[in-house]
Amino acid sequence: GEEESFWLLVAICERLLPDYYNTKVVGALVDQGVMDSLVLEHLPDIHTKISQLGMLHLISLSWFLTLFLSVLPYNTAVYVIDSFFYSGSKVIFQLALNVLSHNKQFLLDCRDEGEAMMGLNKYFGSIVRDDEVLSTSNNVIISNLISEAVTAYSSITSLHIESCRLTHRLAVVQSLEDSSMKNIVRSVRSVTRMTEDEIKCLFVVVKNEQLVRKCRMSVKQRIIDDKLDPHKPIYEHYK
Repeated sequence: GEEESFWLLVAICERLLPDYYNTKVVGALVDQGVMDSLVLEHLPDIHTKISQLGMLHLISLSWFLTLFLSVLPYNTAVYVIDSFFYSGSKVIFQLALNVLSHNKQFLLDCRDEGEAMMGLNKYFGSIVRDDEVLSTSNNVIISNLISEAVTAYSSITSLHIESCRLTHRLAVVQSLEDSSMKNIVRSVRSVTRMTEDEIKCLFVVVKNEQLVRKCRMSVKQRIIDDKLDPHKPIYEHYK
């Protein structure tokens, strides 16, 4: 029903893929760093090559952001979605690692990012449901691929993913702040007599004031929320 669909959407946006669907896709950038560390740990032979090809941002923004719906047919991708809801976000990392492992030699021989992504898309095109397998085909069965991924990378737990996310989130947020500061300095430098260091100091002061104000407003909002009608369904509070 509608309410069940709503709570699934809340689970995706707030718990399973946090901060993925905002203007700066912070969550996807964080998981890009997580995936990088996992490839380095589990597939060190191709880590350097993947970094050179610049594929990690495509994995996080294409595979993860859409739960593989952008590269798999819907009737096949639902297997991934079922596993995602059952086991959590660790499944998409395990599956991504397994796909890269299956295409290890191909990736090592690739000359550029375009060739790599075309080859991987061709591989995804060979993945089928259990009931679509032909005895003469070389298709990959999706249930076998997921099962193999979960078994091969069982050391990747939800707790491990959350720990990695916390580590990389700090770096991503700091990088976004640094970029924002550089853009501000560049845009106002020509219209003010302030030095670059003075502009940076002013930026920090204004940013801190915004955070303090936002914190005060959130406290007031919680007080207001506490006074809401207790008989009103909780999901109405998200509107």
